[in-house]
Amino acid sequence: MNVLVHRKNYLINRWTLLRGCIAPDVIGICKKFVRNSPLGVWVAGDSTPTSWRESLNGPPFKVCDALPMELISDVTGIPIARTAQWINVFSASEFIPEHKDAAGDAQILIVIEVPPISHGGQLWLHAPDTIVPAAEGDMLLFQASTISHGTTPILPTSPHRRISLNIRLWLS
Repeated sequence: MNVLVHRKNYLINRWTLLRGCIAPDVIGICKKFVRNSPLGVWVAGDSTPTSWRESLNGPPFKVCDALPMELISDVTGIPIARTAQWINVFSASEFIPEHKDAAGDAQILIVIEVPPISHGGQLWLHAPDTIVPAAEGDMLLFQASTISHGTTPILPTSPHRRISLNIRLWLS
């Protein structure tokens, strides 16, 4: 992995996609958490009828301990001061509408599960037709408070879901 290429992408475009950098065991732990969590662990992401679900208490382990956080600091060029983490789950007809985050300097989005492109549920940056081609195990680092972003709706008939592990970063 060429850190300089990712740093240049991040500094110029305000985002970079690090392919396959998340270990399969981290992906497996997150899938197990989603599968085995009681309904009380989940809250609606917003008040719309098409809202996704968010984990109320975050994943069952400190995700930052399992991620290449030194790589994130190398890409941003700034040490990480603090983090907040949660898991999003999207099912049929659910999506995140266009928005910019209100807090944080950057965000990590790790793809845990993603539907086939033809089923929707794809992340986009800047405009809904600018899909980020992220696959399971990929990590997107982006300046979520300065870039419009959202997801395409998952088709109402789709049996697939989208799961992402999200980490908001405050840099020092």
